[in-house]
Amino acid sequence: MRSYFAGRCTQSRCCTALGPWFSLLINNAGIGNSSCILDLSPKLLQTLVGLNLISHWFTVQEFLPDMIAKKKGHVMATSSMASFVGMAGCGDYAATKAGLMAFHETLTQELKHRYKCPQINTSIVYPLGIRTRLSVTIQRQYGNTLKKPEDIAKIMV
Repeated sequence: MRSYFAGRCTQSRCCTALGPWFSLLINNAGIGNSSCILDLSPKLLQTLVGLNLISHWFTVQEFLPDMIAKKKGHVMATSSMASFVGMAGCGDYAATKAGLMAFHETLTQELKHRYKCPQINTSIVYPLGIRTRLSVTIQRQYGNTLKKPEDIAKIMV
């Protein structure tokens, strides 16, 4: 989901299928890449930033107003340890995950101080590595040390 329109459609479909109000939003979108800074095409960079960072903005903009009105809810996100350390060939991914961390810190402060809704919680997890199709290269290097997606999901809920 890389457009505001897609966020509106998602919110609309969720409300149609599940009812008009949600108290939990889990942003778990992300794609990786293994290109050096000079090798990354503008189109791929826009795709990575759109999915790894901007999509979180759009879903929060769609679902948060109802949470604020009801003074109840929880916004969660999956980031990465890459938020804290950039590695060669992963700068695009690390930058988006660091941006996500800043976004969540800002969201927490705005909920408390601007919207006067400290009742709405925020959480962000920073897994070291998750065994997915996106991490095939890392899996070859580290083997079974990467966590299964189910393991991360259990931690989050």
